[in-house]
Amino acid sequence: MKGGANLPLVSSYNRNLVLDTVRSYGVLSRVELAAMTGLTGATMSRIVRVLLDDGLLMETGKGESTGGKPRTLLRIDPTGRYAVGVQVSAASTTVVVTDLVGAVVRRQVLRQGSQREPATVIAATGASVEKVLASADVPRERVAGVGVAFPGLVDADTGTVLAQGGVPGWAGVPLADPLVRGLGLPVLVDNDATAAAIGERWVGSAATASSFGVVFVSDGIGSGLFLDGRPYRGAANQAGELAHVVVHPGGLGCFCGKRGCLNGYTAPHAVVLAARAHQEGHAGCALDLPPGSSSVRQDYDRLARAYAAGVSCALRLLDASAEALSVAMSNLVEMLDLELVVLAGGGFGRMERLHLDAVQAAVGARAEQATTRVLLSPIASDAAAVGAAALVLHREFGARMLGLMS
Repeated sequence: MKGGANLPLVSSYNRNLVLDTVRSYGVLSRVELAAMTGLTGATMSRIVRVLLDDGLLMETGKGESTGGKPRTLLRIDPTGRYAVGVQVSAASTTVVVTDLVGAVVRRQVLRQGSQREPATVIAATGASVEKVLASADVPRERVAGVGVAFPGLVDADTGTVLAQGGVPGWAGVPLADPLVRGLGLPVLVDNDATAAAIGERWVGSAATASSFGVVFVSDGIGSGLFLDGRPYRGAANQAGELAHVVVHPGGLGCFCGKRGCLNGYTAPHAVVLAARAHQEGHAGCALDLPPGSSSVRQDYDRLARAYAAGVSCALRLLDASAEALSVAMSNLVEMLDLELVVLAGGGFGRMERLHLDAVQAAVGARAEQATTRVLLSPIASDAAAVGAAALVLHREFGARMLGLMS
């Protein structure tokens, strides 16, 4: 049930609205801010003074005169606050420290991920956060918190993993609580694709977009949604489960029990698995995949090289991957009327342009989707780690009516 909005909540909303507007547009004057937000000049002056005193905004010279006194310009003070972002993937954990505008100031990668025991991963993550914060040399009191992006279903309210397909042992594991106890900082946990979407809103290509989707490809494939200016997780935290959208009815079987899921055609591990099966059945196949177990990322890169060389089976597999994604995204855009689609994550590797072109063509082919933009993420493989830090920044400083919006 929704709660009412009292005066302190409205005040916090107005403060964050001003901060978010400056963050989205770069450099603005008080007069421009008042016009853009609908707040009175007196209210704007009070809010700006508070933000200056808190170290969140800074004055940055004068604008051009329009006949009167030149206006003082304002921008975000990047050093006003910091956040830590953690991305847990199957084989590694990435920890970043970002400033208030989302720029990475420190980064560390641990060679262990969700395939290890949860307690081991959580302990190592806590130690890495402390180490990275120390090396970044940022004041502890300016660290707004820690965000964790996890590759599975997550209860964002409690910071608990609900399920993770393919890797046992994580269902029901509380991620937030042990990190809070160990670090003494607020901790937020969310699905990696949702974190990537919030990262795109905070520092990526969706700074001014109201409704957009992020296709996030790492170990698997998922999507994060931002609808009407806020992240959308769905009634059971399952919104954006793009991997199990059916793109080929009656097609390949999926571990979820359905057939023809996008996961079987576009997720890197599925493409590599299909390539290995083809190579084993065709002695003259020139895919150059080594025998035995190997890194999915490395094998996918080998497929990309084979694609560039014109190897027929690589062309077939990767073209099918791009076509399946284009079908799923065209339908998603049509259902939700998205103004922007962003492709993010390191899983696309060298084939991100192929998938981008396919989605652009499919979305642009329908007149009602002609205004939808399709872009590659500027934060690329760090989208979820930076997005995890943005979880904290968005919760603390995003323009949302506290208590009424998430």
